[in-house]
Amino acid sequence: MHEEMESIRQTRIDTPSGARVPLAAVAAISEDRGPNFISRENGQRKIVVTANVSGRDLRSVVDGIRSAVGDAVQLPVGYGIEYGYSAMERLRLAALQGDKMTQLPMLVTPGFEAWKTKEAKVGEDVPDTWGDWEERSVNWETLTAITLLESGADILVLRHPESIKNIRTAIDDLMAVPETN
Repeated sequence: MHEEMESIRQTRIDTPSGARVPLAAVAAISEDRGPNFISRENGQRKIVVTANVSGRDLRSVVDGIRSAVGDAVQLPVGYGIEYGYSAMERLRLAALQGDKMTQLPMLVTPGFEAWKTKEAKVGEDVPDTWGDWEERSVNWETLTAITLLESGADILVLRHPESIKNIRTAIDDLMAVPETN
């Protein structure tokens, strides 16, 4: 397995400038157990495209995407498009429609989940451009938490004290009332 990993690290790729560099110069290569990157549903390949629609009516956003994609994209036979909402958005919609079971605060744990990712775990054998391991890991936790917060989470469970400071600053910035002249 070590030889295979080293072979992958040394695989040459083209850069935008035309130079050929080892893959390890631009990406951290590590072995990890996790879900396949090629998703399948009912025996069919599935690709998920997501969008942040914060601050907009979800139904009108989906209708707009349907209209734009339907007019512009011609799919080959056997291909299709499905539209849906995230689990968090479904809960929000149910709560707004009066479902009392969904009106409890939404608690999420980015502090535990974000630190399991390769980007947060790998501190050695990564390109210098990736920066300091701890700073990168804190940023990963912070960005994950901000994304969940903007998706509708009510309570965040964080791990690193610096992430907590970053999230407090982000919440203050989001809550700030801009000055009018």
